Amino acid sequence: MTEVQQEDVSIYDDFVGRLEPSENASIQARVQGYLISQNYEEGRVVKKGDLLFQVSPIAFEVALAQATPVLAQAEAAASANVDVQKAAVRQAQVNLDYASIKSSIDGIAGFCAGARR
Repeated sequence: MTEVQQEDVSIYDDFVGRLEPSENASIQARVQGYLISQNYEEGRVVKKGDLLFQVSPIAFEVALAQATPVLAQAEAAASANVDVQKAAVRQAQVNLDYASIKSSIDGIAGFCAGARR
């Protein structure tokens, strides 16, 4: 027969945790420019399509403004020039659109080594 003794015992549980996210999203610059804002806080939830960073759009707005009248002038001339200028306007618009960097996934925003306010 064993005698029962009262004593303090530490209570603990084992849990399986994860240090890596289940999904990572890589952010790559598509245009060169000055980063004017970081629009999220690390550790906060972001949704797909949320604006994360803003690159200064001024140079891209100017390029678009310059390409648009050249296109109009080309449309009044030869059709080959029209195609070239349509491509230039499209490229200027794409670069301007890339000045806004948006989240590609839903998740929690984390550390971004290259972007500091």
